[in-house]
Amino acid sequence: VYVYEYLKTGPRAQYISDINFINSREEGYAILKRDEFNIKTDSFVSKSANINYKNILSYNENSSIDIMRWSPNRIVIETNVIGDNNKQHFMLLSEIYFPYGWKLEGNDDGKIVEVNNLLRGFFVSGGRSEIVLSFEPNDIKYGGMITYASFILIIFMIFIPYIKSFYERV
Repeated sequence: VYVYEYLKTGPRAQYISDINFINSREEGYAILKRDEFNIKTDSFVSKSANINYKNILSYNENSSIDIMRWSPNRIVIETNVIGDNNKQHFMLLSEIYFPYGWKLEGNDDGKIVEVNNLLRGFFVSGGRSEIVLSFEPNDIKYGGMITYASFILIIFMIFIPYIKSFYERV
């Protein structure tokens, strides 16, 4: 049995210097297949993401990202974005994009978008900030409410005969 380890991995979180727009997923796959693909300059988002970045995108190599906590349902990142405070950096996470349930807090509560047909990205405001991405899907919230309501109903139904017999004695 052979076990291989890929040693040329990129960082889990990084800033991107430029974002391109594509019209279709196929166009994105063609970009990814190019030998000279550079994730910092050739990354792309779909035009349907409805983000206008040309006037706000900034990039500075000295900006930093510190991952404080990384778990399946919660990611905490501290950022120090250096540059014009009226502009924003675009952060790319090496995390699969899933549109339902992920919430972004601590960064003007921005929008999470799909990058490179697979990964997750969002804008980061200038200065120091703590960004929290948490997975809080509505189906789990509603499922919990239904479970608790059902539990209370079952307990009530179990005690109805005892309550009925108590009032019949009185």
